[in-house]
Amino acid sequence: MFHDTIPIGAGEALAPASIPPRQALIDAARAELRTRSPAQVTMQDVADRAGLSRRTLYNQFADRDCLFDAVVQALVARIDNGLHFDPNDGGAKGELALDDVLFAFADYLLKSFAGEAHREILALIATGQIASAEPAYRARIRDPLSVRLERRLLRMALRGVPIVPNVGEEIDRIFSLMSALAAADGKDTAPLISASELATMFCNRLTASSGEDRVPLQAVRG
Repeated sequence: MFHDTIPIGAGEALAPASIPPRQALIDAARAELRTRSPAQVTMQDVADRAGLSRRTLYNQFADRDCLFDAVVQALVARIDNGLHFDPNDGGAKGELALDDVLFAFADYLLKSFAGEAHREILALIATGQIASAEPAYRARIRDPLSVRLERRLLRMALRGVPIVPNVGEEIDRIFSLMSALAAADGKDTAPLISASELATMFCNRLTASSGEDRVPLQAVRG
């Protein structure tokens, strides 16, 4: 279980004694990584933030790589255990219209990317300093979600719904767009794009007859 007990003030220790040492250290590392790059965070910084000794820290984690890997797994688990997207939800016998499926997907993405855990894992991926971050995110979050939607859309294509053949590539592009928007968007600002706009863009790209007809991925509100 992930604990949201991370103090805001720099250098403050994680006080609750009820939190197991391993979890307190993961929480402390996450707090440090919110404001500094992985290269700037030392094991001593994490021990101090958690209010624990270096011996306790090294009893739990052999080195920084092991500690940061644990942070990545905690963030990924938090995303995975949060909002869920089922492309079959809401339709009689699963027969949703294409725009309904895409709106549900777009709404899910916007809500998920707005969460702290999703923003933090994307920030860690962007630094390129934690080798396990991107593979873990793709394996646990991005790929399973994309495959679920891709299978749903391919089933719709078999029923005669006009969908471009490269569905997987289009889903990947939409995911990349949302990652970029999440990285650029401030935590306290409104989303740069609405679920309706994203779904419309996605629908146009999936059903267009040629590349020239497709809505550019960069066509979002500033």
